[in-house]
Amino acid sequence: MHIILFILFQFLPAVATQQQPIKTTVTKQEEKAMHLIATLPEVIKFNTYVVERSGRPLVIVVDNDPTKTNPFYKVSVSEDVGERLRTRYWFYVDAKTYAISYWDVANDKIIPLKTWRKNGSKM
Repeated sequence: MHIILFILFQFLPAVATQQQPIKTTVTKQEEKAMHLIATLPEVIKFNTYVVERSGRPLVIVVDNDPTKTNPFYKVSVSEDVGERLRTRYWFYVDAKTYAISYWDVANDKIIPLKTWRKNGSKM
């Protein structure tokens, strides 16, 4: 049994080094996309509400980078509820124009920010 465990542990470092490294940096474009979302009046208002209620600020993360078929940064706005993040809203930021759209999850539609606001953005 000890020999099997020894052999297993000998190979674990080799397996671990073959995995993709964890991304720990943010590009200037990702930072700009997150900043655009963080400075939306609706997000600022919701952050104030969340901080007053829980003492924890919202967490804004780029979930997806643009690709050839999807030229958007997908940015999530989440509450830190302690043991996990609870995503409340998703926005899409165009990688070229930085135009912002909102993902209406209930209807699975991406709508322009202006339309979302017109329809009574609910945060």
